[in-house]
Amino acid sequence: MSRQPLFGWFLLLTGTIWLLAEIRVIPDAVGRWWPLAVVALAVVGLARSSADRRPRAVGAYITALVLGVFWLAREQGLLSDALFLPVLLIALGLGFVLRRLVPDRA
Repeated sequence: MSRQPLFGWFLLLTGTIWLLAEIRVIPDAVGRWWPLAVVALAVVGLARSSADRRPRAVGAYITALVLGVFWLAREQGLLSDALFLPVLLIALGLGFVLRRLVPDRA
């Protein structure tokens, strides 16, 4: 089975949309909701990696999911940018812990 660099594409897409939103190239309505695409892609990736029993991918997608939810809440004015570093640390820690809980494929 060939491994597609799905997480790499996910990062490229996220970074590109984020950059376009920050420099106001895309409309404000889209700019406020771009993290929803991150959340959706993370959920799809998480489902695929869980089904394939790939613990490293599970950890990466959980990290992306937590960050996507944070970015969505920040764009909607529910959270402050000052919370980014603690949320990042929590997301990374959660990703590392949970990827250990998914058994390796036999």
